[in-house]
Amino acid sequence: MADSIPIEYDAAGNPKAVSLATGDEHTVVIQSIHLQHLYHDDTPVQGASFVIQLANGTTVEGSLDETGEAEVPITAAPTQVQFGPDERDWAADDQEPNPDYRQFASSDEADAFVDARFQET
Repeated sequence: MADSIPIEYDAAGNPKAVSLATGDEHTVVIQSIHLQHLYHDDTPVQGASFVIQLANGTTVEGSLDETGEAEVPITAAPTQVQFGPDERDWAADDQEPNPDYRQFASSDEADAFVDARFQET
């Protein structure tokens, strides 16, 4: 069994650097955050940039993959995540005209529209 290494924390709750047998100092990653960014229809926001603000004041930046996800190692609790736009060019999917659209509707047309969609109780 490997020797255990005690992890000490500073006043802000961040892990302090530890010294291993290499003689170098190392940052201990004690957790990670899984990001997933989807559109309303559950398609991924591909390649979007992100910025994570951590409780210790540092920021972590990166980009989502083609599935709209990223696994990001962090050394303090996240306090805010901001996403950028999808890297793909925007294009509207639904190009069908709305059959109920009227530039100007009379009162009778408006009443008929409401009556056709809602029943009085």
